[in-house]
Order: sequence, then C-alpha cells, then structure tokens
Amino acid sequence: MKSKELLVARLEEHVAPALAELGFRFARSRPSFTRTVGGFRQLVEFSTDRWNKEDVCEFHSGWTVSSAAYAKWYRATWGVDASSDVIVGLNDWRIPGWRVDGIKRRRLTNTPQDAQVASEFLFDLRSAGLAFLERASTFEGAAELLLADRWHFDQAADLLLVAERRDLAHKTLLEGVRTFEVEGRPDNFRELPGLRERLAKFFPDA
Repeated sequence: MKSKELLVARLEEHVAPALAELGFRFARSRPSFTRTVGGFRQLVEFSTDRWNKEDVCEFHSGWTVSSAAYAKWYRATWGVDASSDVIVGLNDWRIPGWRVDGIKRRRLTNTPQDAQVASEFLFDLRSAGLAFLERASTFEGAAELLLADRWHFDQAADLLLVAERRDLAHKTLLEGVRTFEVEGRPDNFRELPGLRERLAKFFPDA
C-alpha cells in the first residue's frame, strides 16, 4: 500500500470516528481534520516523510487556528489583506505535552501494530493537542502562544487589539521594541518597523 493510502486508511479506521464525536470533519484528499469553534477554524493536517516507501508511512501533524474576524480587522485597519488568516500554528512536536519529537516520527507499517500507533496519536491529541486548540481559539490565548518564543510581537499585539486588550497590546509592542533595540536580539522577521508603526497608530500619546 502506498504511504498516503496507508495513512488515510489508518486515520479513517482509528482516528476519524473519535474526532467526529468532537465535531471534526475528515478530508481524505489532503489528510486533515477541521472544525469551527466560536468563529475560529481549527485544522489538524498531516504530512508524510519524503522517504516513505511501500507499506511504510512516517508522519507528523501540523496544528493551526485561523480567524475570519482577524482577517476582517486587519483589512479594515491596514487597508490591505493579511498574508493569512492563520493566527497561530505549531507542528505537533512543539505542542506542550506532545510525546514524539521532531526527529522521531510516528511510523505506520501496514501491520496490526498500526492500531497501537493510532492509539498513541489519539492519546497525545486528547492530552495535549485539544488543549492547544482550545487555548489558540481565543485572541488572547493565541497572542500568548505567539509570544512564547519572544517572536511575532506585531501579530500578537494585533490579536490583543482585536480582543480589546489595549493595555496588553501596548505592553507587547514595547516589549518587542526593547527586545530588538535594547537587548539586541536579531530582528529576523523585520518586526521593528511594524512595532513602531503600531505604537504611532494606536498609542500616539503613550
């Protein structure tokens, strides 16, 4: 069995029924689960290793949350479309509590052992993944996740403004400026101009 076919078959057999009970819909063409909660679209999408072969499928999952409300706010505020309506996303191994790292992937082999692999994935999904999605499906929670690695201060501030947390948005912008200008952290994503633009636009008297 080809690797993608194997992945789809095991997801349909062992994972999809449990997630359907939680409101997720399964797409076979590009293996993924989606649901919408409170206006936030949650996506769990699967990627397979390029070196997979017949009857072998190593895979991992990517978890994202998107918001049409954020995209609408961005357009109204800046006059251009956001590059994406995704507000936060992580590969599974970066989700707190996930038990498989980014080097050792889960592996299907078209054997009865696949049921155990699927069971372990479901355990991580229930114990870690769903908590991530719940936290990411609020603007404040998504902002906290973006700031965990002390990057994306600009988008985090935007999300806090959408949530009407101007106090936290202002603090986030100042923290970003301090991080790059005072602490000297490399501004790899060229955030600093956007941080200053937001300070001038939203907090001109601060």
